[in-house]
Amino acid sequence: MKKYLSEENKLKITIRKDYFERENIKTKILNNINRLTHLCLDEKKDLPKNESKKRGSRNENLENCPNFEIEKRPKLNEDETTVTRNKRLLQNFLFDHLKKAKDALEDEKTNKTIIMQQTQNKRVEAKLLEEKKKIEKNEIFDIEKKTNVLINDIKMIEKNIKKNEGKFMKMSLINHYDKMKNFISTNTSPTIFWSPLKFNEKMKTLQKATHEFINKKIEEIELANYEVEFEEEHWVKEFQNLTEIIKRKSLENGEGKNEESEKNDEKSEEKSEGKNEEKEDEEEDEKSEGKNDEENDEKNDEKNDEENDEEEDEKNDEENDEEEDEKNDKKNDEEEDKKNDEEDEKNEEVN
Repeated sequence: MKKYLSEENKLKITIRKDYFERENIKTKILNNINRLTHLCLDEKKDLPKNESKKRGSRNENLENCPNFEIEKRPKLNEDETTVTRNKRLLQNFLFDHLKKAKDALEDEKTNKTIIMQQTQNKRVEAKLLEEKKKIEKNEIFDIEKKTNVLINDIKMIEKNIKKNEGKFMKMSLINHYDKMKNFISTNTSPTIFWSPLKFNEKMKTLQKATHEFINKKIEEIELANYEVEFEEEHWVKEFQNLTEIIKRKSLENGEGKNEESEKNDEKSEEKSEGKNEEKEDEEEDEKSEGKNDEENDEKNDEKNDEENDEEEDEKNDEENDEEEDEKNDKKNDEEEDKKNDEEDEKNEEVN
């Protein structure tokens, strides 16, 4: 019992921690989705934080009153002094000002320095826009990557919560029914557990029956599945829609094609690297085979040279032996001839 209780408390703490982490990750994902929606908008309007309320006209309430009449202004066209004054002001000030502004604009159009400044400003604006787009693109990529990681983390946490909650439910039910083993259960629904003050033989048999019933119930609880299933959140579909919009925009801008071409280039590079590696391996094998062939050729040449040298030595030895034999034979023949001649001479002298 103590073990079950300690495990139950541990599981409660772990489940609370998992739920807390899940909520934190959920808030991060929602913030990322809000940022993505802002970046995916075509027209971004910088709305002021404190928008001023529209003021109503001063005479709105007064006009609704029936007894109130607004005083009409006098007509200025009828007064000659005001007409002449207005004409004079128009001729002296307004027309002169407009003429000066017109001349200044024409000078700006023809002035080279101003034209250069305008072109430089346009270039700077174009570069700033390109940099802004690049920054936004990188930010979108980073946010998308982070959200995918966070979604995987949430899925892992949900799996842990399911397992822990299933274990917790089993433990709590087993603990609950384990306490009722010493009681007697009724056949009614819901079952009522009771115990008498004194146990008869009949009561003991009923107690044994309840004990067996509870053991069967515990076995069923251990085999049952009490895992909680989470409902699909609305932000999952929002994120999927945003990823589709990002892909569509990248294809429209030609970025998707560039990415595909980069992927194809990477694949072709990998293939070429694989081919080069195969070629290098073949060349190394050929070199090693060539080296082995050269070594074998050298060994064979050495053997052949040795054999040839031995054969030549044998031939030379035989030739030398034959020559020596011939010389010896000649010497012996000459000596014998001399001896014979000497003997013949001696015999002749004797005779």
